[in-house]
Amino acid sequence: MQIRPADQINFINKNRLAWSADVLMRFYLPIIGRDAVALYQYLTTSDSVRVSDVLNHLNIGIIDFNDCLDKLTAMNLLDVYTDRKSYQLELKSPKNPNDFLADEFYSRLLLSRVGEQAFEKIAEYVQPFETKLSKKFSDVFKINFSGTVESIAENKTDKDGFDLTSFQNIMRQRHLGFANKEVDVLRIYELADKYNFDWYDLFKIAEKTANANNTINIDAIILEITKPDQEKPDLSTFSTDERQLIMIAKEVEPEVFLNSLKSQEGGFVTKQEREILLRLTRLAVEPEVQNILIHYSLIQTAQSSLNEKFVDRVANDWKRNNVSSAELALKRIESFKENQTSNNSKTNNNYKQNNSFDSTKSSAKVPEWHNETTKNMTTDQDLLALEKLRQEALKDIQGVGD
Repeated sequence: MQIRPADQINFINKNRLAWSADVLMRFYLPIIGRDAVALYQYLTTSDSVRVSDVLNHLNIGIIDFNDCLDKLTAMNLLDVYTDRKSYQLELKSPKNPNDFLADEFYSRLLLSRVGEQAFEKIAEYVQPFETKLSKKFSDVFKINFSGTVESIAENKTDKDGFDLTSFQNIMRQRHLGFANKEVDVLRIYELADKYNFDWYDLFKIAEKTANANNTINIDAIILEITKPDQEKPDLSTFSTDERQLIMIAKEVEPEVFLNSLKSQEGGFVTKQEREILLRLTRLAVEPEVQNILIHYSLIQTAQSSLNEKFVDRVANDWKRNNVSSAELALKRIESFKENQTSNNSKTNNNYKQNNSFDSTKSSAKVPEWHNETTKNMTTDQDLLALEKLRQEALKDIQGVGD
């Protein structure tokens, strides 16, 4: 909203307000600031008023005025309506201390602003005169996460907004945790509010983008929510062995995939390689895309282990080009191969100066990471290796499910 100094403000239901200056100062001021608290107090004493009069009285500018209104609406202390000629404000009463501290989002937000020691003193200020017997939804209704959760989530309405209790319950069911609970919970609330997610829809994204150590990755959630939709290539455009690789990439976790490939040659997954996979996950690289990257590194470029710099160059290029599926990753590799075939000398010379691997003779201006010796992945040996890998991966998956 952008209200101007010449605009007129009227009020709705102001006579029904019940508020305490002490509550505003202790609970709301650390969050919204002194100007927003002063504006709220001024508005509660006004009738119809011109915005310029408010600015003069509080000695603030129009930008600060609009910023304060935004903070008051965000904390549910007022609503703003307009008919394009004037504005109407519906002032709302602040939460009482007990309700404020019982609200997990509000209490965590206050804690993040004042610190633990000051928060404990504020909590001591609250002395309830009676015991609250009301129960929450999650205390009364038990949700079956194994089968009926989606239908329940679709039908359930939560008058208080995002249901963190159910979100955390299903996290425990799926063995997920927070990397930094104090920060992550606030950002989860923010995402739910900004993108209008219920707790289950947001959890499905959180589960999909979780770190390799089974912690919630907030940055990956944001990337998943905001990434542009990209149409996947038709599977009929891929060879038989490529389709098989795509299927395996979608079924197997990256570390299982990497271990299977390396064990075929008598190798093992190193600590550094696990750290590389963890970093890829934190960067919101899809597991199936990670698997194609692993295959490209170990099979097509014949590296004995994942090389950190090489993997970073590949991942960086694929992130910039919105490669979000195994199909798109293979198409990206194919396009570079075509460029390498048409132009060779310049790229070959640059590669010899900067890399330890032999390159194919190509000089197309392709991403630096692609200038590696590539193997044809349609050989009978690779088909046998892929089928063995698929069988081992399926056994691992079935073993996890038992």
